[in-house]
Amino acid sequence: MNAKQLEQWILENYQGVIVTDAYRERSFFYNPDGSLRKGIYFATIKESDGPNDKASNLDREGIYRLSLGFGKRQYQQLFDDIPKRPAKGEIVELDFDFTTTGMLMPHPIYAWLGWVSINNPESENLNLLKHLLDISYQTALTKFAKKKMNNPFQTQYQDRDDNELIAQARDGSKIALETLIKKHQHYIYNVALKMTLSPFDAEDVTQEVLIKVISNLAQFKGESNFRTWLYRITFNHFLKMKKVWLEDYITSFDQYGSELGQMPDTDLSDLEKAEMRELIQEANISCMSGMLLCLDREQRLVYVLGELFGIDHTIGSQMLDITKDNFRQRLTRARRDLYNFMNNKCGLIKTSNPCRCDRKTKSFIKAGWVDKDKMKYNTSYLKKINEEAQKKAEDLFDLKEIEYSDLFRNHPFQEKEHHKKLFNQLVNDKTLNFFFGD
Repeated sequence: MNAKQLEQWILENYQGVIVTDAYRERSFFYNPDGSLRKGIYFATIKESDGPNDKASNLDREGIYRLSLGFGKRQYQQLFDDIPKRPAKGEIVELDFDFTTTGMLMPHPIYAWLGWVSINNPESENLNLLKHLLDISYQTALTKFAKKKMNNPFQTQYQDRDDNELIAQARDGSKIALETLIKKHQHYIYNVALKMTLSPFDAEDVTQEVLIKVISNLAQFKGESNFRTWLYRITFNHFLKMKKVWLEDYITSFDQYGSELGQMPDTDLSDLEKAEMRELIQEANISCMSGMLLCLDREQRLVYVLGELFGIDHTIGSQMLDITKDNFRQRLTRARRDLYNFMNNKCGLIKTSNPCRCDRKTKSFIKAGWVDKDKMKYNTSYLKKINEEAQKKAEDLFDLKEIEYSDLFRNHPFQEKEHHKKLFNQLVNDKTLNFFFGD
């Protein structure tokens, strides 16, 4: 069975699968109704080496690699411990010859994510091959269901698990409370990050919100929608919290534009652009996040929810306790102000504008906007906002607005593992001892 025959066999035997070209390989996604932007990645077929993927020596004649996303639990049943994430351009530190054919092995690069691989799977053993694909396919089905239901900013979200966790937490289960916090903390944190532009302020604000939520959790009777209750408290706090220092530094589009204009442009060589690629991306995210601070808080919050996370206007208006028309009007004004500025200043879409991220990067480093030793934004993430919030804003029709929106939605969705630190701080907060029965 060659690579083309295997691809056809997968498409014939597994429903709801789409296949695309990505990263020099054929990538299989489960996305039966097209409701997710890409779907759930569960298999790939690769027929040649890539710049950072040469361990399997796929440039040999007639050799290809089937890779399968098992998930960490299934992976550990086969290979025990999950390996550490390799450095960029390296492979996992495991005692395998990744050039071997016909043998199931950890993936040479993505084993740390629970992926396995097999070079030239034997067509004589289709039952085994189907069993392996079934595992990966079922993992994708499970992830798909969770993706549609567990994002609190999506219409399909269900409160049932939240209510069960609340009941268990009230009975004294710290594990249930930690699970509840972890479930929502990343969403709270990512919105807070766009509201404050500072990872440190965002973490503080997230903790303040969670303390407030837990303090009031005993008052939640389960008679209303928990999602609305939780995020109404959260966003009300965001709107009323004391000013963060960057809100005093970036005050308007005119002031921000003037600040950018005073920073010298430095043309980079092709070699410098390659070496500074991650710093240039950091400069891009930093600059665009600064643009958000030019919006007032109400506009900024509505824009982050409506444009970046594609929240349904009805759900958004309920969370902010405003009318649906009010939500829509604030979003329209925020788009207008933000995209007018970008259209007159930024060269990312309108190439006639002189401002370029690579030309500003050295100035950003000198000014302290970008720390080359400790990046704030372009680090510690596994996915982007557009992968977490698959649905785009429901009323975008203008091509230019779509292009600008996609720039922001391409920013990282941070999933830093600081929920345990937050939880430990919350547990030890004396004002919450009553909740934990201490």
